[in-house]
Amino acid sequence: MESCFSGKTLLIGVLLQAGIACAAEPIKSDFPNRPITMVVGYVTGGFTDLFARVVSDELGVRLGQRVIVENKPGAGGTIAGAFVSKSAPDGYTLLIASPPHVISPLLQEKQPYAPANDFRSTGLLASTPSVLVASPYAPFNTLKELIAYGKANPGKLNYASGSIGATSHLSLELLKIEAGLDILHVPYKGSAPIALDLLAGRIDLAIDNVLFYSPYIKDGRVKPIAAVGRQRSSLLPNVETFTELGYPAIEAQAWYMVLAPSGTPQAIIDRLNKELHIVMQKPSVQERMAGADFFSGTPKDGDTLLRSELQKWGKVVRQAKIKAE
Repeated sequence: MESCFSGKTLLIGVLLQAGIACAAEPIKSDFPNRPITMVVGYVTGGFTDLFARVVSDELGVRLGQRVIVENKPGAGGTIAGAFVSKSAPDGYTLLIASPPHVISPLLQEKQPYAPANDFRSTGLLASTPSVLVASPYAPFNTLKELIAYGKANPGKLNYASGSIGATSHLSLELLKIEAGLDILHVPYKGSAPIALDLLAGRIDLAIDNVLFYSPYIKDGRVKPIAAVGRQRSSLLPNVETFTELGYPAIEAQAWYMVLAPSGTPQAIIDRLNKELHIVMQKPSVQERMAGADFFSGTPKDGDTLLRSELQKWGKVVRQAKIKAE
């Protein structure tokens, strides 16, 4: 009887240990087993849309499922953001996000979503630096001269931005706050009409993507005043940053990341993070987005960036009393 009992005890012990071992192993997910939708908050043809299409093509190959880009433009990208925030947190509906994802809700009386709390980041993927440029007819050539002229002539200078609440808008509002300047904001619809008026001298200043303005700068058709990124752009290595010029608070980047609804399982977030960063390192992808800086951050890094951007631009929006039209 004793030997029989010992055998049973041994068998039960083996089974229990096997159960514990199985429980300790991560549950294997079959994600994805159907197509994924990647939502863009803007019309086709812009850089965010291009980013989404380049990424979706390669991500689909990595995941073995189609990744379909769906454009839902309007309200500064908040229509798309609200749609994704209310989608099932299963990894099958994603959002390509850039700074307006954080800024646009701040301009509205009733926020359509919480930019950080309603989403989970898969990690920062890339960013593109910006540059402050001046008309060729502007009576200054450097940031120091611009500030001196602006203080001596309050209300005389103007600047353009692609839309109310864009980083190009808020960055110059931040300059006004930091340097104590009075400069008129003139909102436009897009970069192309701004460039035409800047070259003609109808607009004094503008901030936009380095990729857009570097040809104008190299041809001498506009004056570079300061780089707005964390470091000098490889396309404009001789243009100093605001930090180098004594204004470290004036730092902005057009960042890009893929977001999932809050509540998306960590295993899916980690899988997307891994595959997306492999995609971003492909030479064919980097060639199509030449001039961008590429990153390999964690999902936590992306979540941290969302919160810091929300705090930073929220302060500017409140101080400058900016509201959506």
